[in-house]
Amino acid sequence: MNNMTTKLNNWGFNELGYHKSTGTLFNKLGYDIDGYDAEGFNKNTYTHKATGSRFNELGYDKNGYNEDGNHKATGNKYDELGYNELGYNELGYDAEGFNKNTYTHKATGTKFNKLGYDKFGYDEEGFRR
Repeated sequence: MNNMTTKLNNWGFNELGYHKSTGTLFNKLGYDIDGYDAEGFNKNTYTHKATGSRFNELGYDKNGYNEDGNHKATGNKYDELGYNELGYNELGYDAEGFNKNTYTHKATGTKFNKLGYDKFGYDEEGFRR
């Protein structure tokens, strides 16, 4: 069955909700015509389609944390990679190596990483990467 018709919206979906590039109900980034991913979370608001809250029917958010901040895979405050729901490890560093309080990078000891960018993506001269 051909799910593609000729009339497409601005995001490449037809009136049946199929995407022109993938031929499925999801675009290449994994979102449907309404902006929800396969697990039902909205790409902009992170609300769940069925519950209307930031948690799905099982009580977990988009990143797998429940209302108490426990991760579904580990059962504690840190996910499998060692980061909490705010994105910091036990020592207060994010996945890119920046400290949550001082904004210093753990490898350089400065406010810039090895590539010369700060936590917000700016170099010393203020240019964004």
